[in-house]
Amino acid sequence: MVDASLAPLNQSIMSLERFHRSSLGVPLRWSLGSGSSMNWDLGFAGWFHLLFFGLLIPLGAFRSRNRVRDIPVGSVPRHRFPLIVIQLLAFLTISVAVAWQEWIWIFVRTWPKPRDWLLALVMLTAALLFMRTRWRRAVQEHPEIISLFAPRNGKERAWWVLVALSAGVGEEISWRCVQFELLRRWLGDPGLAVVVCSVQFAVAHAIQGWKSMLAIIGFAAGFHALVLTSGSVYTAIVVHFVYDMIAGLIYGHLLDERDQRRSAEGTSNGSRDSRPPSEFSRVLGAPSQLDPSESVDSTAPPLSPADSTHP
Repeated sequence: MVDASLAPLNQSIMSLERFHRSSLGVPLRWSLGSGSSMNWDLGFAGWFHLLFFGLLIPLGAFRSRNRVRDIPVGSVPRHRFPLIVIQLLAFLTISVAVAWQEWIWIFVRTWPKPRDWLLALVMLTAALLFMRTRWRRAVQEHPEIISLFAPRNGKERAWWVLVALSAGVGEEISWRCVQFELLRRWLGDPGLAVVVCSVQFAVAHAIQGWKSMLAIIGFAAGFHALVLTSGSVYTAIVVHFVYDMIAGLIYGHLLDERDQRRSAEGTSNGSRDSRPPSEFSRVLGAPSQLDPSESVDSTAPPLSPADSTHP
């Protein structure tokens, strides 16, 4: 039996489906069929996509999250952005092939109306305002994770634009088009399919932490709303791309500010050490009071980071 709380969402989706069939003449195959019973009549490609994106990718994200915690902030892989682009394009290729096998239409013959773009702009603005203060807090609390997604120079910024574009196109097609449609066919309930797909998408981003996963569920639901209200994936792709691009650039800027602040603090500490020695320093024979000919050993190794962790 369908959950009553999902009934309004199901009715809106059904009305959208009727509209597409009558106006576009394109078999989108979003029909609900008979009732809301589960449908196990999917092809091998469909089941593979459901398991790969719904189980294997989330499990891999959890494993990566545990490994990322052990990476020092300054030791991020140099070629991480090209590898991310390749990975996203590989996932996109899988989804397009599965959509071909399962008769899932990705690009329809309709273009979003002005009201659809207005809704997309409202969603993008709300997302940016919601995350504005949280970006700075994330850099302070988890710099080792943020550094993986933050471009720090011109070359990395150019690659990051490609990462954001690949994520906007690839993830929207993989999740909002193919995975959602397969879940809808299997579960027989489009509202439940939106919920399950949004949770799977959030868990696939487990590397960003639990708080981010909760926010990503909301973002995913918003992307589904853009697709369902506009009848196409175009507005969701644009919002996803622009948001990811801005977020990465802001993260890079905040990390640069963090490094500059730490550098300034180190300089100020050094200037305080060069002030005239106190009577206590004179008694102990501070280095500043030594004879210039008695130079201090400059080859002595610096303190290791572990030494500064003692209370």
